[in-house]
Amino acid sequence: SSTVTCIAVHGSSVFTGSHDRTAREFDRDSPHPTRVYSGHSPWVLALLPVQEEEQLWLYTASADRTCRQWSTDDGACVRAFTGHTSHVHCLFFSHPLGCLFSGGADSVALQWPADPDPKPNPNLNPNHHAGAPIAFRGHTKFVSGVIVLETGQTMITGSWDGTVCMWDVNRVLMTAQYNRHTGPIRSMLLCHEGWLYTCGDDRTVRGMELRSLMEAPVMRAHGSSVLGLCEKDGYLYSTGRNGQVVCHHGPTGKIEIAIELDRTVHAVAVKGFANLSRAVHTVLVAGAHGHAAQVMSQYTPGNQNVQDWKEAALEVLMEGTSESQLSQVLARKAQGVEGPPTSSKYLRSAQAMDYQSRQQKQERDEHKKQAGVQEEAAKEARVRRVAVEAAEAEVRQRVEM
Repeated sequence: SSTVTCIAVHGSSVFTGSHDRTAREFDRDSPHPTRVYSGHSPWVLALLPVQEEEQLWLYTASADRTCRQWSTDDGACVRAFTGHTSHVHCLFFSHPLGCLFSGGADSVALQWPADPDPKPNPNLNPNHHAGAPIAFRGHTKFVSGVIVLETGQTMITGSWDGTVCMWDVNRVLMTAQYNRHTGPIRSMLLCHEGWLYTCGDDRTVRGMELRSLMEAPVMRAHGSSVLGLCEKDGYLYSTGRNGQVVCHHGPTGKIEIAIELDRTVHAVAVKGFANLSRAVHTVLVAGAHGHAAQVMSQYTPGNQNVQDWKEAALEVLMEGTSESQLSQVLARKAQGVEGPPTSSKYLRSAQAMDYQSRQQKQERDEHKKQAGVQEEAAKEARVRRVAVEAAEAEVRQRVEM
């Protein structure tokens, strides 16, 4: 089965992209795709649903060096964007500009018109000819994230070179560069409160407030590369190469909950609502072995009830699942059995305790254990030494007599 590389939620629909060269659309409550978008040659690496008035478009990016725009009404491809010279990894749509932005392995971010023959738009860059992309060059490696602020005047990019760059869109000019990570940046996220979060191969999630450049506490919950980010109601969800899915409280970095799956998790999406200051989330992930899955349903961040979490942790596979596997999952769900018929590893603890503190405790316990063994060995050595010294003294006394 093919790796599912990306996942996005729009309304009641869930979109996934995969190494099988397709994007798929699901109803959130069904494991069967309602539409399949086919046209890319190799892998689909990123996707982005965009609502424009009454029309919902789906944009996809691929290792075939192109981006595509699809109608969700009939699944037809209405436009292909060609201009990158290598894999295209990330997408962003700016509504003020009416433009699609993309970034790829060619170390370049491109700005595209939303239509091959755009109508006059006073906000659009005057150098932007119909159909021709504008290139933003400055990174030395793979561009893995691109975001345009609401004004349409500033673009932010993240890269495998470990830096975040700020750009003046109208002048196509880099205005600032920040060294954020000691390794490649894998994903980037801008929250409505103005916080920019990045994650990467250095196993961290890092936040920066754009106005003041104030740093958030570094989040070190993952034991491997952090690949994906998503935010909902002030809670930040991150995914890791070793199968971890972690929910942080964004402003403080405190970990609310953490689970482990038996596969790499490339991306995460959250559907939810807030009612009377109580956030309720449904969490979906995309990962290896052809799986896109709902791993948490009706989860309330901050919930300290272990039993509630176990009930919410029932996994419903949505892709790459045979009919027999699906029937097993649904049968187990009907019987109230926790977990899928796979080897997924679930919650270690539902308390507000993160991996870092737990690992530190394990390290302390191991250190104490080793110290105890060493102390016991030292005691035995002292006893043996005292016995030898006593024997030697007794021998000397006999010789002197």
